[in-house]
Amino acid sequence: MGYTNVFGGELIFPSQLSYLSISTGVDVTLQWPTEQQITGDSVVADFLDISTSVGSLNIDMPSALVTGTGNKATVNNVGANTFTVRDSTGGTIQSVAPGEAWVLVLRDNTTAAGLWRTFQMGASVSVASASALAGAGLKAIGMLLNRKIDSDIEALTPITVVDGDRAKCLIYTGGLGQADLPAAAAVGNDWFFMLRNSGSGTLTIVPASGTIDGSADISLDPNGSTFVFTDGSNWFTIGLTVSSTIAFDFVSLPVPGSGDFVLSGANLDRIAYRFTGTLTGNRRIVVPNTIQQYWCDNQTTGAFTLRVSTFAQGAPPNVGQNEAAIFFCDGTDVINAVSEVSITLPVVIGQGGTGATTAADARTNLGVPPTSLDLIAGLGLVGGGDLTGDRTFDVGAGTGITVNADDVQLEIASTLNVDHAAVDLLAGTGIDATGLGDLTADRTINVDMLGLQDLTDPAADRIYFFDDSSSFADFLVVGTGLAITLLQLDVDMLGLEALADPGADRIYFFDNSGSAAGFLTAGDGLTITLTDLDVDMLGLEDLADPAADRIYFFDDTTSAAGFLTLGSGLEIVGTELNTTGALGTVFAGFVDSVVAAEVLPAGWSVVLDATGVYTITHSLDLDDVNDLSFIVTADEARAEYFAPTADTISIRIQRTPDVDVNADWYFIATLNAVQA
Repeated sequence: MGYTNVFGGELIFPSQLSYLSISTGVDVTLQWPTEQQITGDSVVADFLDISTSVGSLNIDMPSALVTGTGNKATVNNVGANTFTVRDSTGGTIQSVAPGEAWVLVLRDNTTAAGLWRTFQMGASVSVASASALAGAGLKAIGMLLNRKIDSDIEALTPITVVDGDRAKCLIYTGGLGQADLPAAAAVGNDWFFMLRNSGSGTLTIVPASGTIDGSADISLDPNGSTFVFTDGSNWFTIGLTVSSTIAFDFVSLPVPGSGDFVLSGANLDRIAYRFTGTLTGNRRIVVPNTIQQYWCDNQTTGAFTLRVSTFAQGAPPNVGQNEAAIFFCDGTDVINAVSEVSITLPVVIGQGGTGATTAADARTNLGVPPTSLDLIAGLGLVGGGDLTGDRTFDVGAGTGITVNADDVQLEIASTLNVDHAAVDLLAGTGIDATGLGDLTADRTINVDMLGLQDLTDPAADRIYFFDDSSSFADFLVVGTGLAITLLQLDVDMLGLEALADPGADRIYFFDNSGSAAGFLTAGDGLTITLTDLDVDMLGLEDLADPAADRIYFFDDTTSAAGFLTLGSGLEIVGTELNTTGALGTVFAGFVDSVVAAEVLPAGWSVVLDATGVYTITHSLDLDDVNDLSFIVTADEARAEYFAPTADTISIRIQRTPDVDVNADWYFIATLNAVQA
């Protein structure tokens, strides 16, 4: 039982899928769940949620030939990209945008593609489906209707054109044939189709009623084509291919007598005419007022004129006896198609003549040699003569030479050709004399170019030179700092050769990071004298070793450098300059209400006891200190100084009772000491 006539209208599947979710990044081809369980995500379910990760993907339905009409599926786009649902042949059924849901119903299953009905679900505004609107000559691509041309091959005659051929192109491939059109009233106004004759014979197009292009029928030559349409009554063509063959014919027409001779009957609209007969007076050939060409040959006799014109033409053109002319009629008058050409005699050389009226002048004008000159045989030649005829020169035979028809040969028996003992081959410049001698034997000539002839191709640009000390030739290898470019030997010193004169003493250097050469300018503390690079540090370079620790200084008043000698109370220990007399040091600090936030000089520390008294201490090396004074200033506080004990100076600072114990405060301590 086929699927085109199923009891109940729709197939009963073994296992009906009611819902399927598909997420894909590639095209998907669906299958009918008919004969067995199908795994995967490619089964046609009643409701399909589909999401595509990329745009412009296709969801292809299976063949309509293996299911019944009325089969349907709801397709819901739950993704962010538009996809297209297509039939099994690639034709568009419906383009589904994000958020749209469409019901697809199979309404015809006689082809693999099938015919589908679609309608949108859940839309506030109904949108027509392009595929549902696609009729004859239209095709749905996405959401748009596009023109298309379906074609049918017609090999048999006659071709019967029917209403279902609307917008099609019928291609005829037979021989001589006929295409029968339907009744114009039956197919109605605006019906059309296309026709092409790809056969080997003429195809006649015949309407069932009315006319086509005003005629009962028309012919379409091989390789011709046309659009055929109707207004509901008659048929018309657009772009009908017309044969380019020109029917050229000829008629010989007797026109004896005089006066007007009016062309009529079979003599009308011919191309070539030959007029004959005896004229008894001037004769006029009268042609109709239609566009036509006339090739006329006047072979009449009698001393009278023959003209060709329309009936009302005033001054018709003339055809001379024993002459031919080409005329054309523009619908009003007959006009000579060939303009008269006047020739001035004699014809000049530039127009193909000689510019002369006599043979002698013609030869002179054309540069033809006169016959009074002779061809004279030169040395070794015989023959010649004047220019009144063709002349031959022959080679004259001499002693020891034989002249044949095709060549000249030396006579071997001649003593002039065999006694060569007195003739020697001598070595010239660059030729090795070894092996040379007279011509009584074969001799070999060798080049002797100081060894150059023995060198082989070095496969690189090289300079040839001769080493005089060893007396041999060789190629020079380009050394460091040299390069050969074509025929030029250049210095290549990392850019040194490209530097210009700096106009001053400079040091050449190569900048490796920039791969470029340049000049160094002497910077601060350096000077160039002739070829010496010297240090110039305000005289520092001229000082000698002082054999003791010294401080270098520059005496500006004398513009000279020197070493400072230590005065009283100063000493140098390592790299430090220390005093050996009075010492004065000022310490300053800041104490916050929180002990951990104090800011104290290096070497100082602070302690807060339970009674709110701060004790600040600092350790000093007090060896040999014979005098010590200590001054403490504390803001909003009372300070006490304790004498040094065990090399330690202690200062006790206590806030006054009227000061907030949480307030911040600072101190300044000055220490003066004199070392013994």
